[in-house]
Amino acid sequence: MNPNVRRIAIGVAAMLVTLGLLYCGQLGLKKVVVDDPIANLYRTSPDVVKYQMERTSAGITFRVKLREVKDLMVAYRTLEEQTANLMKGRPFRIVLEDERDEELSRAYYRIHFSIQEALATGEFTKMAETVERLTGEMGIRYHRVYVDDRNVYVQIHANGRYLYEVVPRQPVGRASG
Repeated sequence: MNPNVRRIAIGVAAMLVTLGLLYCGQLGLKKVVVDDPIANLYRTSPDVVKYQMERTSAGITFRVKLREVKDLMVAYRTLEEQTANLMKGRPFRIVLEDERDEELSRAYYRIHFSIQEALATGEFTKMAETVERLTGEMGIRYHRVYVDDRNVYVQIHANGRYLYEVVPRQPVGRASG
């Protein structure tokens, strides 16, 4: 074999081995720096029953099933802030899973119009009154609707089941003006 060809072959082989090691190192570092701490966060959270992490082109989606909580806004915001700290600026979203049934789904359907109207008009007091009236008509005794600067948090409990919805105040993908 020609000495020049041999040197080139050795150089290419060394470069491929180096790139392979760097790639494996990056995967290992990501697991130690991101995946393991997040898994630990969700595993040790008293409000989380189970979670699943899905990587997409838009970032990471965390599918999280919460226990029956007293205050959805506090539980969600705590989880969101802790996740954001671990994600260090990388895009993510949290999708909640719950224990809804047909009755809870019907209740949410009835109240979601007033929630959307409040998001459009800012009349959250009127929304609260409408939600109170509609859930009362349906015989639902425990429900909460919380509003903060980013979301409207809806939780409805009946017959040992619960429904959680987090509705963004600013529609996703729409710039504020």
